[in-house]
Amino acid sequence: MSNMTSELFSCGQIRLAELSVCNWGSFHGLHTARIDPEGTLITGDNGAGKSTLIDGLMALLLSSKASFNMAAAQGDRSDRSLVSYIRGSHGTSHDGAQTKTNYKREGAVVSGLRAMYQADDGSVITLAAMFWNTKPTSVAADFKRIYLVAKRNLSLEELLKVFGEGEARQLKKVLRDDPLIAPFDAFNDYQAYYRVCLHMDNRNAPNLLSRALGLKKIDDLTTLIRDLVLEPNNIREDARSAVREFDDLVATHQQLLDARSQHEKLNGLPDIENTLNECQRQIESLSAERDGLSIYFGEIYAGLWQQRIVKIEQELAAVRHKLAELSRQAGDATAPC
Repeated sequence: MSNMTSELFSCGQIRLAELSVCNWGSFHGLHTARIDPEGTLITGDNGAGKSTLIDGLMALLLSSKASFNMAAAQGDRSDRSLVSYIRGSHGTSHDGAQTKTNYKREGAVVSGLRAMYQADDGSVITLAAMFWNTKPTSVAADFKRIYLVAKRNLSLEELLKVFGEGEARQLKKVLRDDPLIAPFDAFNDYQAYYRVCLHMDNRNAPNLLSRALGLKKIDDLTTLIRDLVLEPNNIREDARSAVREFDDLVATHQQLLDARSQHEKLNGLPDIENTLNECQRQIESLSAERDGLSIYFGEIYAGLWQQRIVKIEQELAAVRHKLAELSRQAGDATAPC
């Protein structure tokens, strides 16, 4: 049994205990909802903020990748975005030239989200996110943000008090000085860490929760189960990797066969080299003797030595022919079929 599994069983079930939002959609200012461990039913008229509150949790779990307001959209599409919630959009107006989205918060804005989870053993995990901007922009990339995971009950009010009127540097310093808080600038790092803290072994768990909110309509149950319920695996990529490695082994084996064939074909080269050197040495020696004898004994003796030289040269030519034949055979052994 893994350490993570042992730790999960020791702490018992982990349940959402509180959900807080500040300047989020129609919730202007700070609001906190307590979740009963036996279950909580959220009811209200259309536009009362049911989906807005739940989407605050989805933003903590999925950030800008979340599909907001899926229940109202019946799973087909999302008609809200992270920026529309931060700005507090509420309908549109037309000034005669263009249609404009109405916002509750058009200038500098600070929005905060917090979810507090509690385990059966009393331990607490808090997820939180802060979004802010000092300009009247509605471009998502212009909003600064910070995410954090705290292994204690960290209230949104505490975070907002430190942040003040936009003291982001002070906020980050306070967060980093607390050993029970892990702040993150990148959402992916934050998500990987909170999944470990909440024992979400299946990385699709947040997406499955988001998709469950829009279960009024299911077009393809098989795809839903395959994509979000089943554990992710890399079997297909592992199979491709095994095939690539096998191909590499086959190529390596062929290279070894080529090298062995070359070695067998060229195995006689050292003896041929020795023969060539010996023939060359004899030719040089006999040529010298021939030249010396021709001075003292005339052309007859020189002719005898010349015959010996010719014979050795013939042997040398035969050896060279054998060398060329071996080289040709070695080349044929490595040539592609």
